[in-house]
Amino acid sequence: MRRRSFCPARFNRLSVALALAAAATVAQAGPLRLETVGTGFDQPLFVTAPTGGSTTIHIVEKGGTIIALDRATGTRSTFLDIGAKVDTDGERGLLGLAFSPNWATDRHVYVNYIDATTKNTIVSRFTANAAGTAIDATSELRVLSVAQPPGLDNHKAGWIGFKPGDARHLYIATGDGGGGNDPLQAGQDLTTPLGKVLRVDVTRDGFAADPDRNYAIPDDNPFVGNAAALPELWAYGLRNPFRASFDRQTGDLWIGDVGQDAREEVNFEAAASPGGINWGWSVREGTEPTPGVGADPLYEYAHTAQERGSITGGYVYRGPIAELQGQYFFGDFVRGTIGSLVVDGTGVTFIDRTASLALPAGIGRFQIASFGEDAFGNLYVVGIDGRVFALVPEPSTWLALGAGLFAMLLAQRRRVMAVTARAGT
Repeated sequence: MRRRSFCPARFNRLSVALALAAAATVAQAGPLRLETVGTGFDQPLFVTAPTGGSTTIHIVEKGGTIIALDRATGTRSTFLDIGAKVDTDGERGLLGLAFSPNWATDRHVYVNYIDATTKNTIVSRFTANAAGTAIDATSELRVLSVAQPPGLDNHKAGWIGFKPGDARHLYIATGDGGGGNDPLQAGQDLTTPLGKVLRVDVTRDGFAADPDRNYAIPDDNPFVGNAAALPELWAYGLRNPFRASFDRQTGDLWIGDVGQDAREEVNFEAAASPGGINWGWSVREGTEPTPGVGADPLYEYAHTAQERGSITGGYVYRGPIAELQGQYFFGDFVRGTIGSLVVDGTGVTFIDRTASLALPAGIGRFQIASFGEDAFGNLYVVGIDGRVFALVPEPSTWLALGAGLFAMLLAQRRRVMAVTARAGT
């Protein structure tokens, strides 16, 4: 009979997977802290992971590299390197990553980057190897490109994502192209893809004669049939929606739109929305100065004489801390702050979590480039300085979970060792 030996590495992976998956069992809550996941990344801008239970997260670096980090082993590897294709001036770079909802079978990933030659926004699909551990850069299939105005290197947005339960439609956030006061007047112009959220069907090709347009127009997009608008548009009136997200439980869309001189805003679109919302830029910024034009943000905060701001949109929390369920976490790149929103029947309540998370104030403060989720709904915070953190409870709040988790791991180890013993007889 073949002998099956106990494998510490496999046991360690199981340990981490169970810890990460504790979202289904944890009922404790309390003070939060930022736990270091990794350091030394090169201007990281995003972190995400495919669904399906993997303990690996993927860190997007501005220069064009995606690093796979196995949280069970600490092992890092290069998942994708397209640095030769990417322009990194200003707010350009490799800006977005989304795994196909069918990742387990198709091994497709989608990225958003600024092309080094044309300076345009490119959304492309790449295909990983069968194991899902690395991507050959030559597998690129360009989905679409968005022309960017020459000479302007900011307001490129970059978020892309799939709505939960929908493997067909890719959502793409674009900035207004850059400059002050929307010089192109792109936000309200329905004939340009700038300053918008686009929605395209990546499972069909409606432009077979064009090798650079490998998508189709969804029949239910809000401007289909409108000769004065692009049919790819889903929402408009945005300045720089650098980070957006879908609530993995409800499908609601949350958009953090970076303001100019006055206000930063969080925009909310319910999952059942048919699209077509006008968020007001550049006629208005937040709720100012033209009420009645465009939709109101769910939440906004004002710049002050002492300090401006730059919102970093985040996620609705669906991780292991029961008390935080449904709260929307977001930050501010300039102010170095983190907060959450509680939305209920009485309105919207803001909770400032900056002090409790011990984020530095003043010079040297933490510049938050992005938030992200792993396969289990745990929340991550990305610093442009090269650090990635996980949002976790203080150790005291893990005691009850720890006892149960230890018992589970011990029982699993005993089962494995029992199998090993039987196999050796």
